[in-house]
Amino acid sequence: MGKFIESKQKGICLQTKKSINIGDSVFYFPGRGMFCIESQIYQEHLKNGAYSENTEPDSREDIVDIFAE
Repeated sequence: MGKFIESKQKGICLQTKKSINIGDSVFYFPGRGMFCIESQIYQEHLKNGAYSENTEPDSREDIVDIFAE
């Protein structure tokens, strides 16, 4: 399961391929990588977080498609 963190290292967003700097807010999937604030994954998790009761969570299949590239 992913979580929102401040990046502790430089990297590249898996979805947008944009640079991530130390201290940037990212959505992190352990063992997979980071997603920057401009990415759809970050924005969907932000919208669908614990604050919304009427949305269905992302399925694992939706996430796997991104990693297949």
